[in-house]
Amino acid sequence: MKHVLSLILSLIIASLAFAEAPSVRLDGKWTFEKEKSTNLATWRYRMPQLKINTSAKRVTILRQWLDRNRIAFTDSVTFEPGGAMTLIPIVSPIWTGNWYMGVLAKQNSTQSVSGKWIQAQVALRTVAEETIEISQGETRITTTTEYRLSPDGNTLTVTEQRSSRPTPVVLVFTRSDAN
Repeated sequence: MKHVLSLILSLIIASLAFAEAPSVRLDGKWTFEKEKSTNLATWRYRMPQLKINTSAKRVTILRQWLDRNRIAFTDSVTFEPGGAMTLIPIVSPIWTGNWYMGVLAKQNSTQSVSGKWIQAQVALRTVAEETIEISQGETRITTTTEYRLSPDGNTLTVTEQRSSRPTPVVLVFTRSDAN
């Protein structure tokens, strides 16, 4: 009997500890870690930061590019994971995917974005299709981006794979707000 009571008490304590453990989620503000990310010329001039907000049906990803700690430009997308493509009007020629290379977004076009959870609140994959302008003319680019949270919830690894590039770009962020 003493053994059974000890076992029940242990299970109650374990379940309380598990119930009070903070939930690990993509939500929050994320600060770029240049030294841990793919080395690109971009980081000499501007640093990205992310803000991610998830709800039961929607995900919003806000990307801000900082120049000397001031926001130089912003882009964002809101979509329903597993839902239809979201169409985003392109109003600026700045293509945030490669702004430093002289590649431009095609103004008055649209970017199509969709996404789905790989693992709820921990890993997300998006696919964006858009037309860009390069010196040789216009071309269509597809970018698949995976957002993956570390088990402790404090590191976010973003891997971008473009149809125009054989190797992925890896961006590492650390949480800059309380989870």
